[in-house]
Amino acid sequence: MGLVLGVLPYLMKQAEVKKNFSAKHYIILVIMALLLASLGFFKTQENVDPITTLNMSTMIGLFFSGWLASMAMLLPGISGSFVLLLLGVYSTAINALSTFNIPLIITIGAGVIVGFVVSSKGIQYLLSRSSHMTYAVIIGMIIGSVFVIYPGMASGTTLVISIFTFILGLGLSFSISLVKKA
Repeated sequence: MGLVLGVLPYLMKQAEVKKNFSAKHYIILVIMALLLASLGFFKTQENVDPITTLNMSTMIGLFFSGWLASMAMLLPGISGSFVLLLLGVYSTAINALSTFNIPLIITIGAGVIVGFVVSSKGIQYLLSRSSHMTYAVIIGMIIGSVFVIYPGMASGTTLVISIFTFILGLGLSFSISLVKKA
């Protein structure tokens, strides 16, 4: 969570939030945060039997699942694995990797590769056309993702370790943004 939240000051500075954000930007930011945070209430489909053979519909579904997972991985704090769990495809991907099911690996992998290329170009296009609104969406998604990845309150030694790793992640993320700035 520290790594995720540590990115926010950098993004907010890039977007010049105080100078460029108006009420509509804050409304979009809050809506996106709430939409993403609501994913924490969905049950992941962990006990789904893995797909082991391909037909046209499963191929299309797995390709777009890989695409969606890669889109999620482009933004800090949003897990591609979580997206695969929500879609019920995680067990299929893990099973394909462990059994070397090449057709399934290629299908999901092609979706991931195409998703990275197309989605990164799409984000780049949106940043060039409407950078402030795009930053509002991204910042909102990052804030919302914290609620999805929050594991719950720890106690005892786990709490101390959690606080330490949170601070470490926050510092690491913040220092990386300083290096990027330089």
